[in-house]
Amino acid sequence: MVYIKYLIILIIEVFFIQMGYSLPLNKLKIKNVDNSQGLANNHVLCVTQDSRGIIWIGTYSGVQIFDGYDFDFISKTADGREVFSNNVIYAIVEDNDRETMWFGTEFGLNSYNIKTGKVTQIVSGSNKNNNLGCNCLRDIYIDKDGLLWLASYGGGLTVYDKTNGKFENYKAIPGDSSSLQSNYINSLYVDRQGLLWIATENGGLSIFDMRKRKIVSSVTNAFKSLSNSIINCVFQDYADNYWIGTWNSGLWRYKFKDNSLVSFECFLDKCETIRSIEQSDKDFLWVATFGGGLYKFYTEEERFEKCELVQSDLKNTKQDFIWDVFNDDNGNIWISTFGSGVFMINKEHNRFPSYSLRDELSHTLLSVSCCFEDQGRRLWIGTYDGGVYIFNSKNGTYTKLDVTSKLNINDISCIFQDSKKRMWLAGKNSLVVLMPDLKTYKYFTHDPENRNSLPLSKINSIIEDDDENIWLGICGEGIRMVAAGDMADKNDRTIEFKELFSSEDTLNTIPNNKIWNLQKDVKGNIWIGSPDKLTCYDIQSKQFNRFEIYSASSMYEDKLGNLWVTSMGKGLYKLDRNYHIEKLFNISNGLPSLILVGVIADKKGRLWIGTNQGISVLDPETEQVLNFNRSQGLGFNEVNINAFALLQSGDMIFGGNEGFSLFYPETIGADAFNGKTCIDKIEVMHKPIHCDQRYRDRQIDTTVIQNVLLCDIDTLLLDYNDKVLTLSFCAINYSNPLGLYFSYKLEGFDKQWIISKAYRSATYTNLPPGEYFFKVRSSYDLTNWESDKTLLIIINGFFWQQYWFKVGVALLLGVIIVICAIKYLEIRKRVVNTQSIRVKNRELIAEQNDLKLHNEQLKETNKVNQNKIASLVNNTYATDQKVKMLYENLKELEQSDPSLLKSKLKSVINSIHNRSAVTTNSDNELDTTVNILFDDFQTKLAQQYPKLTQNDLRICSYIRMNKSNKDIAQMLNIALSSLETSRYRIRKKLCLESEINLNDFLIRF
Repeated sequence: MVYIKYLIILIIEVFFIQMGYSLPLNKLKIKNVDNSQGLANNHVLCVTQDSRGIIWIGTYSGVQIFDGYDFDFISKTADGREVFSNNVIYAIVEDNDRETMWFGTEFGLNSYNIKTGKVTQIVSGSNKNNNLGCNCLRDIYIDKDGLLWLASYGGGLTVYDKTNGKFENYKAIPGDSSSLQSNYINSLYVDRQGLLWIATENGGLSIFDMRKRKIVSSVTNAFKSLSNSIINCVFQDYADNYWIGTWNSGLWRYKFKDNSLVSFECFLDKCETIRSIEQSDKDFLWVATFGGGLYKFYTEEERFEKCELVQSDLKNTKQDFIWDVFNDDNGNIWISTFGSGVFMINKEHNRFPSYSLRDELSHTLLSVSCCFEDQGRRLWIGTYDGGVYIFNSKNGTYTKLDVTSKLNINDISCIFQDSKKRMWLAGKNSLVVLMPDLKTYKYFTHDPENRNSLPLSKINSIIEDDDENIWLGICGEGIRMVAAGDMADKNDRTIEFKELFSSEDTLNTIPNNKIWNLQKDVKGNIWIGSPDKLTCYDIQSKQFNRFEIYSASSMYEDKLGNLWVTSMGKGLYKLDRNYHIEKLFNISNGLPSLILVGVIADKKGRLWIGTNQGISVLDPETEQVLNFNRSQGLGFNEVNINAFALLQSGDMIFGGNEGFSLFYPETIGADAFNGKTCIDKIEVMHKPIHCDQRYRDRQIDTTVIQNVLLCDIDTLLLDYNDKVLTLSFCAINYSNPLGLYFSYKLEGFDKQWIISKAYRSATYTNLPPGEYFFKVRSSYDLTNWESDKTLLIIINGFFWQQYWFKVGVALLLGVIIVICAIKYLEIRKRVVNTQSIRVKNRELIAEQNDLKLHNEQLKETNKVNQNKIASLVNNTYATDQKVKMLYENLKELEQSDPSLLKSKLKSVINSIHNRSAVTTNSDNELDTTVNILFDDFQTKLAQQYPKLTQNDLRICSYIRMNKSNKDIAQMLNIALSSLETSRYRIRKKLCLESEINLNDFLIRF
């Protein structure tokens, strides 16, 4: 029966290919991580996730943890020493205490304590009590009592009680059906009934009752056909069917109810080695093969579908050798391969399945202009330059509509189905109306001699009113109507496109003929969106109502009667049932843009808004806004006007220039894209610290492996000498970790939150002693923030800030106060003749005031003289510079003039040279003068900053004299750009911070 079904599928596939259809492989959004990105080895044997959400990866080269950004070794110490008994890791399990991780290796059992960082090795034969049965451990299961069930490859099944260190072995006994049939176990699986399924090699499948400690023989009799098979894995699906993966014997299904066992062959590629089975969706299983790649197996249809892990021509066959499949807490699928590292199928990114349309001949990408689902649930896709396509959402294929190709209608602006099931396809300067049979049609174009013919301009919108009249919104030519019954009763040439609300009727007209959108509300009124005001035409009163909403692109009426209107430039308007504007949502409310092209609602009442920066979701009750774009898996960022629709299934479609996304909105929320925020690294004075280290104890213990991310510490103690503190953070989100934003704040130091995306660390220097709270949070859209991760930082102060020092100082002050009181009494007794002393004091004060006044006058005079001298020096220096310049020019002239002029030019040059010789020391005189005027300014500056050159000091002197950059450049005969370079070098030599002004610094020096 199964083979007949496969034969039918094959015939259907061949038929579709002949009709121009294609059945592509299932294309998923997949991320690959290999040794080029930090993975220890491309041979990966297992992946698991602990209670913290952190991914653990077992490879041929040890164990690593992965937080979405970086890999950290757990099987190596800080100095690179291996601490596991073997680095080939087959199994990783978290203990019930959430502090211990267990590892099954090629040689022995290993445990790792997260808090202490210690690794313990348990190897059979190393101790008389260590009876693992065999050191090669392929799988581990920990029951609710904390017992470890160990599957060994050669030693049967072993139960280990870690509380007393005892082992209990179960091995195969030849001829005994109540025992294991093979000691070579590949995997263990515990079902929802608590039974342990044991997959063996050449011994078939055994089911073990862990409570009674015996084989369930009544069940194993059903597996006689697999008694000599190599069983790789067992899995129980959502419907309680058991799926068995074998080596070279394909996939099997076992049903407990009727004790039946059925096999399924992989019809597409004939790969019968099943290594692992998982389920993340009720409709299909993930089936991993060793050599044939990854498949989806649809359980109801009983068919396989190949999934390509690498979507490029560079793919090799290594990714087809899959060892294990793991489903994490967020529904992401992790695929361990034998040679290509780890692949992750991103569940959240695949929530937005994206499809691209390409031209059949040129294969160029087509832009989606509009979309519509008809009453028969066919999805019609219009494109700007490729006509109309009908999309099959079940298999992701599409076919082009023949009539658009025949009539050469490529630029489709609008698609609509009326109540008579006729399809209206609006193209550039044309309109096609397909009859319900989708074979016959009416074709309309513009007739210049007929006023009531189809307008020449583009049709942006088509609706049907309650009287079955068809309304056409024209870009630039207003609104036209096709009367009810005309399409059925008249031929193509007699059908009229009657103009409504003509500009000649000034009392009853629309504000703008450039119609963008037409929509009908529940009352039958027609809403008209244009670049001008939003207009509502009341069908009953035949009157217009205008609203102060411009550039309305789309409308949606909710169940409460509220009207939501998107605007191309203002945001989203909410009108109450009386059509009063209640609120405007814009960027301040969380929208990414003000260019909104459309709005529809899901079953929960959430509004999905198409924008030029992706899709936004608004919850009307909480007014929370979520934003999704290419970073969250959307196939494009810009949604085109008219390219959106709510389907009868509840799915939504949004289209853009790169195709369209078809998704189910109920499964999408903010939590899917945020992640738990953690601190993953701490450095003090540029050295890492770990879980149990304190401010004085910072010697790294090379015998243990500690990791801040795993320990999740909440308190950090530092000393006052710890001047540099660096905190690195991350968010446990494997969907899009690099797309997350972080916001952090050190309470007690930072005044506001600091937002970062590219950098995941914060560094603080010279923090005063005290208590601080470091808080960090993450968000995918800067609006919806995950809860804060808080770290208490305590910095112990200097010795004078300690309690014992404060008590001692208080006692000392008390003694000093007593002594001072005694001395005061003694001095008071000796005070005599206080009146004469006061008189003398007054006289001295008067003399002091006279001297002070005289001193101020001298300073004022000195200041005036200094300014005069400074001006004189500047003028003299400038003149000398000009003479020098003239001297150089004449010297050049001497070399180029005829010989007759040489004698005269020589005399001029000699005279100028003599003048220059007199002034060659002007630079030194300037330096001396500046030192005299400004209290040895150059001397002090040179002593304090010895790196400054003489030219640097001269520039500093001009700045000290308050000269502008232009004046200084002219005096030094250099360009302004050269002066700016010199100023920059001076700042570096002075070690000035960016916020300190060089001029202010030198004037105050």
